[in-house]
Amino acid sequence: MKSLTAEKLMEKYGLTMTPEQMAEVLGLAKGTVLRILQRKEIVAKKSGSRWIVSTEKFAEYLTTGMPEKEQPWKHVKGEKLIT
Repeated sequence: MKSLTAEKLMEKYGLTMTPEQMAEVLGLAKGTVLRILQRKEIVAKKSGSRWIVSTEKFAEYLTTGMPEKEQPWKHVKGEKLIT
């Protein structure tokens, strides 16, 4: 995923992307992408019920990734799940 550049994404999707397109790239469900947008992890604008995401900002998100604290499903081997 990190090998995707803004230029490559723009060639395929244009200047803006839909949540469906982002879900395809990320390999996530559309609902998960919508939650990411609602939490403002990716710079986006909402026009009525539609999200408008800059392909460049999405590529930036791909390179910086989600903050460690936002990954509750990540488990380190040997770490207790309940303390």
